[in-house]
Amino acid sequence: MDKENRIFRQASYLGKALLISTADGSIVATGEGQFDTTERKLHVHFDIPDIGEHGEVMAVLQTNAGYFSPLQIYSHTVIPFGHNTRVHSMDTFLHWPLSKPSNYILEVFPKLDLFIKTGYGEEKQIIDKDGKKVVVTKRAEWQELANAEHGKYTVKAFSTFGTSFNRGNVDDVIRVLPRLGFTVGTNDSGGFSIRDIHKLIQAFQFYWINSHDYKDGEITAIRLGEIQCFIVSPQLKAFASNVTQYREYVAVDDTLEIEYLAKLIHFLLNPDNKKNLSSASKVGPALSRVGAWRFKERHRTIDYQVIDLVFALQSLCEDIADDTIKQANNKTKAETQAGVTAVLEKIDEIKEDLPENVRNFYLQDPKSIYGFITRPTFMESVRVTFERLGIDMSEHQAVIKEIDKARRQIVHSEKYDGEFLVELFTHGTTTVEKDEQGRVKSMAFGIKTGSVDKLYDLLKIITRAYLDQYKD
Repeated sequence: MDKENRIFRQASYLGKALLISTADGSIVATGEGQFDTTERKLHVHFDIPDIGEHGEVMAVLQTNAGYFSPLQIYSHTVIPFGHNTRVHSMDTFLHWPLSKPSNYILEVFPKLDLFIKTGYGEEKQIIDKDGKKVVVTKRAEWQELANAEHGKYTVKAFSTFGTSFNRGNVDDVIRVLPRLGFTVGTNDSGGFSIRDIHKLIQAFQFYWINSHDYKDGEITAIRLGEIQCFIVSPQLKAFASNVTQYREYVAVDDTLEIEYLAKLIHFLLNPDNKKNLSSASKVGPALSRVGAWRFKERHRTIDYQVIDLVFALQSLCEDIADDTIKQANNKTKAETQAGVTAVLEKIDEIKEDLPENVRNFYLQDPKSIYGFITRPTFMESVRVTFERLGIDMSEHQAVIKEIDKARRQIVHSEKYDGEFLVELFTHGTTTVEKDEQGRVKSMAFGIKTGSVDKLYDLLKIITRAYLDQYKD
């Protein structure tokens, strides 16, 4: 990020610390603080005048370079006679100018802008201007590329540019850098607050998985009004670079598919608080698991976080198949309940002859027994999901069976097989060459395409098919 580079040129910032109430924007307490840009930590010390509960607050550092605040809202309780010292992570933080008030971050804004580093072609010309060289990249100008709308949200994609200043031995060069921008807006009277930033980043990351998974990118800026948001890992690395689909950047002529981004923003922000959207459904946490796995640094040989993908598959399929399975159960509900009643009556006749644990299990209330019978299995949820989304299950049968076996071992400890799990979750292969005495002469390491990668590809197929049909 060009602006981030300027901010991080200074090792630390000292200033006045403010504790701001998110309820009314008032300053609860003041003190002093330091933003350590090397460790990305904010150290604040407050003198608290009022003892007690202060509700939700945010820590803000006022410096000569503007305001800084971690994107963190927390509840604050003050102990008697206490000074309050805290250390905040600045992995994700906000920066805004002194021309705005300290509580500017609590406002609602009509749009959010997000920019990524990209490329449009070769450098076109060099123009001398004010004694400096300006290198202009072909098509590095503002141009609307696509737009989409879903629910209450609109998304526009456009080409634009940023600048970087390079001091050379002979000439100072200002380089005009291509950027791909996205503006997210609303088509009603609502807007966006800083509480929406994490969900918007999550929507954009999953959009990248869905539409640009084999292209490199980097988030260069996120803006709400005059607030700039910085994140610790702005890189959107391609899932793999050793494949024919790999590209170094999203080009201006690429199909952007921003209708998926509009759908994901609507789904994750859930403006009307619907039960089938965002974290209120099982799909929301499943998307979070896939996104966290995809953009998290992983061990190059063994993938310890693969359980996130296993549970993501289970959550996705349970949610997508839920309505269909409920409808099928409702059609046979009377017949099933009658069968349960008949069986329980027979068991009641012989209950004195049964072991206590068997008797206690079968002589539960009929409603509980009916719930056990109609609860779908993992494989049933997968089958129904594939049917609803029009996916050929036969092409993925092998990896589904492997994942189901692993899921049973991890969740239920059924026939636990450590070697099977290690092999399943391993990305690497090792070839050992020995001499005649059995001593190791050489070892060669390689990367294999195993069940983890196949599971990830399957999750992408399911989520894309889900988004294609998504109309809420």
